[in-house]
Amino acid sequence: MNILLSLLEEQNLRKNLCYRDYKVVKNTIVIIKSNEMYSSSIETKELVDLSQAFKRQTNIEFTVLENGDINIKKVS
Repeated sequence: MNILLSLLEEQNLRKNLCYRDYKVVKNTIVIIKSNEMYSSSIETKELVDLSQAFKRQTNIEFTVLENGDINIKKVS
């Protein structure tokens, strides 16, 4: 889990518009989508950047929820 948190910190979420904040719940990181209205191209770019940061990691599930939040779950 520490590796996943390190990768997330490297992404410097503060510079993002849509995905700026996260919380950790058990073995899952939830990246919270902003409630502000931004263009879909900005949201998509940030989503792709985040997915690229985690694509080389094994044993994780990267899921975009219906509300737009992102779950990154460590699985065994």
